[in-house]
Amino acid sequence: MNASSHPVDEVVEASERTLDSYLSLLLLIALVLGLLMLVDFEEASSRWAETMAVGVTVLTAGVLVLALHTSGASVRAVRTGVVVGAITVAANIAAFVAGSSFAPGLLWLLLGGAAPIVVIHRILQHESVTTQTLLGAVCAYLLIALAFSFLFISIDNVGGSEFFGETVSSTAFPYFSLVTITTLGYGDLNPATDVARLASVAEAVIGQVFLVIGVARLVALYTGRSRRR
Repeated sequence: MNASSHPVDEVVEASERTLDSYLSLLLLIALVLGLLMLVDFEEASSRWAETMAVGVTVLTAGVLVLALHTSGASVRAVRTGVVVGAITVAANIAAFVAGSSFAPGLLWLLLGGAAPIVVIHRILQHESVTTQTLLGAVCAYLLIALAFSFLFISIDNVGGSEFFGETVSSTAFPYFSLVTITTLGYGDLNPATDVARLASVAEAVIGQVFLVIGVARLVALYTGRSRRR
């Protein structure tokens, strides 16, 4: 091993086999969203619950960094993502151990917001629409929902009043984010403040624009290519 090599660089540059491996990323994103809707960070009273909460925090950061790597981000960008992820995980674990409420904070928002942007940038560079392109689009869609769930939790913690007008478990935010981006509108949870409503509407609009203009166009191109074959 080269003595001058950096450990992070070795991880990032070890292989290009994960480039555009969006099926694996999609499964991990789905796992993270599922766990975030099951593991309540506010009520982790037992040793098992505490371990699960810490594990989900680490997994979430890992998936966001993997999204950057899978989408061919530069070594510097991925290294920055690793550093930001490590800092946010350490900060959240420290706050969790101290008994503070779970709060993504600015670094979580930056990392969570960067992930779907990098994925979208990557799939737009594909010379032809493949199955991985479509899977990448789905990954970006779910990452947008994940990023907005971070935003909703942050608004709930720093806004001075609860996002939903009452105290809810942390599992409510990723659930509400997915319901909002898909415009299901169950009505069981509703934003209670002006900022919360603005953020919710922004997610709904972004989600629909992405589906109508982005994913629909990619599917049309992929279908047309298959027919020509």
